[in-house]
Amino acid sequence: MGAEWFALERARLVTIGKTPAYPDGQIAAIAKVNGLILVTNNVSDYADFQELQLENWFY
Repeated sequence: MGAEWFALERARLVTIGKTPAYPDGQIAAIAKVNGLILVTNNVSDYADFQELQLENWFY
């Protein structure tokens, strides 16, 4: 499930000129398919992924 989500998201992002790093995509996919909120200090690394819930606890 996670791999499929990441493949679709990566394809979508590449078509608009963005190339996410594989580790970031894998982390995002795990969070998304498991219904989790991704907590990160690097919100900009994940901002382009659709329907991914992000929180920054490290202001």
